[in-house]
Amino acid sequence: MKKMLLVLLTVGILMLGTLSVLQEVCEESDHENREFLCSVALGYEITTRLSKKYARSSISRGFRSTPLYGVFGAAAAAGRLLKLNRTRAGNALGWAANLAGGLTEGILAHTSEVQYQAGFASGNGILAALLAGKGAETAAKSLEGNRGFYNAFVGSTEDLQQIVDGLGDNYEMLATFFKPFPVGGLVQKPVEVMLSLVRKHDLRPADIERITIGMNPSDVQYPGADSVEPGPVSIRYCTAVACVHRKVTWLTMEQSDNTEVSDLVKRITLIPDRDLEPLSCKFDISVKEGNNIHEEVHGTTADFCYDLNREIELIISMFEEMVLPPEKMLKIIERIKGLEHCEDISELINLSVLSG
Repeated sequence: MKKMLLVLLTVGILMLGTLSVLQEVCEESDHENREFLCSVALGYEITTRLSKKYARSSISRGFRSTPLYGVFGAAAAAGRLLKLNRTRAGNALGWAANLAGGLTEGILAHTSEVQYQAGFASGNGILAALLAGKGAETAAKSLEGNRGFYNAFVGSTEDLQQIVDGLGDNYEMLATFFKPFPVGGLVQKPVEVMLSLVRKHDLRPADIERITIGMNPSDVQYPGADSVEPGPVSIRYCTAVACVHRKVTWLTMEQSDNTEVSDLVKRITLIPDRDLEPLSCKFDISVKEGNNIHEEVHGTTADFCYDLNREIELIISMFEEMVLPPEKMLKIIERIKGLEHCEDISELINLSVLSG
């Protein structure tokens, strides 16, 4: 729980912009801190379970998974705080299915949709819970029906039973994917591998004739993954940034006019490889003088599921890139570490809010 909340408050995976609203719901409902934290945890668990097996399919149809499934998490969290009964809690999820959405076209166009989509999803989730709380009903099969959520956004209702398998015993949210680099999830492993090769072989852009990167077809086909344009989901651009700058930070990612990066991007080829699992990658680097380099890494989400101490180390290393001042960040970390003794959750929430 500490790990999940620390990521939530510092990196803003989903509901950071909505925590203050949930807090108000909590206060109006006269809930204690424990109830608030349990509700946030429920939201994460619901989001993870509903999306785990289906996100790649909905992405291939043009929908971004964070807002598409995140609305259910916000609805579940708010619904629990509102003490909705079984029927109304089901209606909250039904309204969430009606309010779900979020396209990936903006990723390709490099527009600002992605910056707002998670906030819309969180707000819509709370709206869904409020509607259900007032007695507004939805179809009983809003998710699994022939014209329901999964058929509409995924194109299938296959194996939906697995969503609730182990519910209450196995917590899927513990496998939260932590992103150590400011790039998309599927780009984390290629960036990590490129940085490792740069250090190991002292590679410089001028030494490289070409780079071929093999990845699972679903990763290659993700919107913007094979783009030559700057962006956090472009595997070619992010890999070039890693090679040129020898580090990947917000600052290095924003230097889109760097000629070394743009030149190297043109020498990088991304190819689909069905023998590689998602998040795995294979590098073949042709070097002008010396031996060519081959590296194949089989990655999983577990590679980026760190313990609390490791996450704290990474967060501290990112202080210079964060908009919150270091003193606030250190206070957040200390409050999370002592979460069992936290008497007022509002202090923790207020620390995460920018003033002015």
